[in-house]
Amino acid sequence: MLSQIRTAIANTLKTVSGIGLVHEFQRYSTNNSAFKDFFLQDDKVLGWYITRITRREQPYSSGYNKVVNTWEIRGFMSLIDGEQSEITAQNLIENIIQAFRGDETLGDLIDTTIVDNQAGLQMEEFIPVMFAGVLCHSIRFSLLTRHDEQRFKDLEDLTPFETGGVKYDLAPKDGQIEAEDIIKPEQPPS
Repeated sequence: MLSQIRTAIANTLKTVSGIGLVHEFQRYSTNNSAFKDFFLQDDKVLGWYITRITRREQPYSSGYNKVVNTWEIRGFMSLIDGEQSEITAQNLIENIIQAFRGDETLGDLIDTTIVDNQAGLQMEEFIPVMFAGVLCHSIRFSLLTRHDEQRFKDLEDLTPFETGGVKYDLAPKDGQIEAEDIIKPEQPPS
């Protein structure tokens, strides 16, 4: 499920016009030039990576848990004052947010991206940085995704409960109210 969610996030990013390069994981290199190439398009830096930064799990039902992942989507874009690159970057941010707003289930893959009073993609940071020797806008988004996962490997392996002997007599003629429930867990063979 994890890789499917990651790919769905990347595919949503790729629908945005002018998005640049999209990587489904953090790219690294000890060589500054090689690192820059991961994000270089048409002689300008414009690229993104996706990584999961937290995972929380809460019980939901007898066999399932709700899993909430926090994803970080980080982008870098050449900062060129003479081209008013901040305006271009801010417009790109709005287009990215709109792309995620249009599909809160990532193509019915997850329950929702509306979690903990947050609706969809959140812009967390927009700052200038030096990135691989290039002055860039650094853009950081967060996205919460929620889906169900089985609590146990195979639900059929759980010991079933056997129910029997349920009797209720709530209005007997003698005035005595009687109720009886018998629940017996299946016993392992001796």
